[in-house]
Amino acid sequence: MPGSSDVERIGHRERESAASALVSHLTAGRLSPVEFEERADVVAQARTAAELRAVFVDLPPSPHWPGSAGRLPDDVRASLAAEELLVLDEDLLGSITYRRYRANGVRVRRKQVALAGAVAVTTRRLLVWAAGSKHVDVPLAHPLRLALDVQAEKDLLHIAYDAKAFRADRSGRVELRFTTTHAKTVARLLGSAPR
Repeated sequence: MPGSSDVERIGHRERESAASALVSHLTAGRLSPVEFEERADVVAQARTAAELRAVFVDLPPSPHWPGSAGRLPDDVRASLAAEELLVLDEDLLGSITYRRYRANGVRVRRKQVALAGAVAVTTRRLLVWAAGSKHVDVPLAHPLRLALDVQAEKDLLHIAYDAKAFRADRSGRVELRFTTTHAKTVARLLGSAPR
């Protein structure tokens, strides 16, 4: 199944993520204040994903905006296809939230970060790609699958888990949210009831 179409209508969430990515490029010195203002105006008026992508055509991928960070590498996509792909949606806008999270001596009470990602479900596993790397890769028959709380509400896919269930050196709750037209399908395939 293809990812989000360039002609698909976008909403406030997508424009806000694009605006956040523009700010990142401005602070990194890739855009002058004048260029930033011009592009911010285009983002504010954009109606489709294609109009937003045009704003970033000459900029490197940002974790705040779809690009390589939200697309699966060819080898990963090929391995998923070999497992009978049921759902694949890439270049999704979303966020990751850490709550009472601890890892490698770092403590975070609450932190939310905008990101781009992908979600894939095969007959064998769930793969969530977030900010350019695997974030969740769980065989459907594995006991860890039960540690994932997967919910869908309209076009919002919510995947949450206790970090310690996946890595003994971490603790706290991790929540991934993506806007995808496949949210309810993913929740159904993973045995969660869509709201």
